[in-house]
Amino acid sequence: MTTVIRNQGTSLAVREKLAADGRPVLLAFSCGKDSIAAWLAMRDMGIEVVPAYLYYVPGLRFVDEELDYFEQKFQTRIKRYPHPSLYRWLNNAVFQAPERLRYIEAARLPEPSYEQMWDFIRADVGLDKSTWCADGVRAADSIQR
Repeated sequence: MTTVIRNQGTSLAVREKLAADGRPVLLAFSCGKDSIAAWLAMRDMGIEVVPAYLYYVPGLRFVDEELDYFEQKFQTRIKRYPHPSLYRWLNNAVFQAPERLRYIEAARLPEPSYEQMWDFIRADVGLDKSTWCADGVRAADSIQR
C-alpha cells in the first residue's frame, strides 16, 4: 500500500516530474536499501543518477569496498565527500587524541551546512545549482529519518 503524505506527490509522481525535466539528479547515496531503491527507481524512469557518498571517516576499507561494489553493479562512479558532521566533530575534538587538538584548532575548519555541502558537490560534478538532490527516505518511516 502506498503511503500518502498530505500536500506531497507520490514517489511515482515525483519521478515522473524528474524524468520529464530531463536533467540528472544528484543522489545522496549511503549504500543503504533506501538509497539503492531510489537509484533503481530513478534509473527505471530513465533519470540520470549522479551518486555522492558523504563519509564520516575517510578511507575506511570496508566502506570503500562497498562503494566499489555498487560502482561495478551500476557502472557509475560514486563520488566521495566529507559529511558536514565530520567538520563539526573535528572542531569539537570528538574522538580526538589530546596531541591533535592544537592542530585542529589552528586549522579553523569551516562547518558547512548540508545545503552548502550539496551546493559544493553540484559544482564539483558540474551540475547546475538548481539540480535536484534526492535521498531514499521512505514516507512510511519515522519523522526523524
